[in-house]
Amino acid sequence: MTALAKAARKIGLGLRAGEGTEGAVDDWIGVQLASAESRRLAIATNTVDAPDIVEWPAALTFDLPTRIDRMLTLRAEADRIDKAGLEQDAYEEARYQNWLKYTMQTYDEYRFANMAVYGADQLKQRLMHFWLNHFTVGAKETTPELIGDYYEAIYACLDGSFADLLYRVETHPAMLTYLDNIYNIGYKSEKARGCDFDGCVIGLNDNLARELLELHTVSPARGYTETDIHEGAKVLAGWGDIFDLKWQKPPKDWSKPWHSFHAEPGIKTVLGTEIPDGQKGLRVLTDMLAADAATPRYISGKLARHFIGDTASDADIAAIERVWLDTGGHLPAVHQKVLSLAVASPTKRFHWPLTWLFQLLRISDATLLRGFEDIRKPLVGVSDEPDQLMREIGNSFWAERQPNGYSDRRADWISTEHFDRRIRLADIVFTSGAPRLGVDEIMQTHGFSEATAELVGKGTDDKHKFILFACSPEMMEV
Repeated sequence: MTALAKAARKIGLGLRAGEGTEGAVDDWIGVQLASAESRRLAIATNTVDAPDIVEWPAALTFDLPTRIDRMLTLRAEADRIDKAGLEQDAYEEARYQNWLKYTMQTYDEYRFANMAVYGADQLKQRLMHFWLNHFTVGAKETTPELIGDYYEAIYACLDGSFADLLYRVETHPAMLTYLDNIYNIGYKSEKARGCDFDGCVIGLNDNLARELLELHTVSPARGYTETDIHEGAKVLAGWGDIFDLKWQKPPKDWSKPWHSFHAEPGIKTVLGTEIPDGQKGLRVLTDMLAADAATPRYISGKLARHFIGDTASDADIAAIERVWLDTGGHLPAVHQKVLSLAVASPTKRFHWPLTWLFQLLRISDATLLRGFEDIRKPLVGVSDEPDQLMREIGNSFWAERQPNGYSDRRADWISTEHFDRRIRLADIVFTSGAPRLGVDEIMQTHGFSEATAELVGKGTDDKHKFILFACSPEMMEV
């Protein structure tokens, strides 16, 4: 075994067959974080033979304006079908075919899972998963069709500063929709002044402002007040689109979600800082929160718990915070420190079920996932559909969930239900994924202990041995 193989299992997604297990861990981390290699790698189709790993087609990666156009078309066609007076069976089929024609969610889920299993940039994938969870956007209204662009936006910010990442996610339509900022309309806004007809609704919605302070930046330890949240909501008023032409005058560009006629005019004050009027006020607010000392203290703890383990030491958290402060929140430097500390720490990290699944597929060389050419093919079952796999394991970024995201606490993932889910998925991986590497070879390459080998040796056949290995303590917790 090499240290690199174990490190890849703790901080990454595991080494694929042929990636090599030699080399210094810190050098590998540096190369991974600096790599400009495309991460959009995938298979075209799920085959019995080892499939070719290729670039995800650009035509199946939708930019934001295209997404909005397809969403509006889908809705308009759905309205037309609703009014067509079809019999129930014909109506349901028409609605389904309309969704199938215009939806982007399925493509996004396939791309997300394929990138994780086949990408050469596994550390950036893991980091993207962390930030996608920190800045949680779950299924709500139009968000399932926007999450694919949202995770691409997060990935694109991994080489920059936390301040840039923060501003990017807070102004993304997925976040603005998920936390109801599309309904945040200033009491003194231009719209409010003309809101004198039935059905005209105005008023501040503080959901995003509250989570911006509580979950995304300074945390309650900062001692902010309800007034700070209310003032933050005023800053955010005007950001966000209701993607429905019946209710809102369409802007020139749906992807630029600022509308001055919804904005609350005047100076606002958040945490003692004056925030200027207009569109520029939100960048001033997010920059102020990114620079506040409470933010690196809070998020350094989250990074440590996610990558080192939920009993990460105060010394490790402080070390991450020092790098954050010294570099002004430069994410590559912060990430390098987090990952290096995680590798060096004896603390064990209990993996999310989704991380575990991706690792199992990578290190066993199983071909479970469908490729991009399979998207429109009929399903034989649900065992190879990314959406169903992620939901079955209980760890889908497209599921309905609370804004605090998935837990990093070991205790939240070790119930009987969660263990049963892993057993079922391990069975599916072996039966439908046809791993090309045997359990003994996997354990030798990746340095599993003699205790795990003894456990696996109790298996009565190859499938039983694979399930015992996949659900062993050492596979779930590194």
